Amino acid sequence: MQQRLERQGGFTLVELMIVVIVVGILAAIAFPIYSDQVRKTRRTEARDALMAIAQAEERYYTEKGKYTTSLSNLDVASVVSCNGGTCTTLDNGYYTVTLAGSNSTFTATAQPTAGGAQAGDSCTKLTINQLGVKGGEGSGCW
Repeated sequence: MQQRLERQGGFTLVELMIVVIVVGILAAIAFPIYSDQVRKTRRTEARDALMAIAQAEERYYTEKGKYTTSLSNLDVASVVSCNGGTCTTLDNGYYTVTLAGSNSTFTATAQPTAGGAQAGDSCTKLTINQLGVKGGEGSGCW
């Protein structure tokens, strides 16, 4: 009497390798896109800080009749933290913030912190001035 062999269910090695290759290709495409979107989202930290600085500068100008070039003269402790002369955005420190100008002008600048998570961002600098003009170096800053 001849016994019939039953085929067991499961996957072959070739089928598993094909799945691994497909997942690898999808990950290779998706990860850079995801990383770019995360960097774009983190720019809101710089935008928020620059807008708060611009508003604080206008309040300072209303009270004193001139702008300041010192962040310590402005009430921006909720968005900017200064330590030893270096000021960074408060939330996660992704950006270094500077303030330049004169009595009648100011330019606030946010640049990705060197060696930080935003270092590879396509937007290398965000700015705002006393006229409310927003600028940047790179693509899609504002």
